[in-house]
Amino acid sequence: MQNNIQDLTYRVRHHSTSNDSIKCRLIDEIEHWKMSRNPMNRFRRWVERNGWWSDKDELELRSNIKKQLTVEKAHKPPLEDMFNDVYHQLPSNLQEWTWKKNCLLVGASQLFAYVVINMREFDFLYNYVINLNSLNQLRDALLLWEGNDPYE
Repeated sequence: MQNNIQDLTYRVRHHSTSNDSIKCRLIDEIEHWKMSRNPMNRFRRWVERNGWWSDKDELELRSNIKKQLTVEKAHKPPLEDMFNDVYHQLPSNLQEWTWKKNCLLVGASQLFAYVVINMREFDFLYNYVINLNSLNQLRDALLLWEGNDPYE
């Protein structure tokens, strides 16, 4: 058995930025299609007519979604967590990213300890960083390393 679907579309918006559809049709016509012929509005009216949805259901859903979004905003896990269960050992570009992020977020003494303990595989950085004497010098070195001159 073959199913056929006949479809009629109506462009509510302009075809392109250079085509003003108001020149060839009335605003009332556009509004009529937007409100009465919009498939989402029609579907909602059908669902409500069948008793499967109501304004009360909508208020409850919106309230639950708002609560869920509030909870999600309240707790943001550390960015590194997105890699924790992906790699057995982080690829070097992610190790560098973690190192740079830590350089900008932690104090100088903690940073130098972190570099000495964790980053020996980046010999060129390790040797350079252990000779720096301030966090500002380290920040400037990172900016230069990324191709940004901090003094421009």
